[in-house]
Amino acid sequence: MGLCGMLFLTLQSFAVVTVADAAVTFIATGVKITATAVGTVADALLLRGD
Repeated sequence: MGLCGMLFLTLQSFAVVTVADAAVTFIATGVKITATAVGTVADALLLRGD
């Protein structure tokens, strides 16, 4: 395998890591938004009960 092949594989693995990182960030943001919404609804229901 020549230098170009090694460079291509290195760049390809960086792209895979970047896509995986973006996916994890997207999912974590979705979980955070959902948890915040659930917490807000729970707070509203608890305050309404008082």
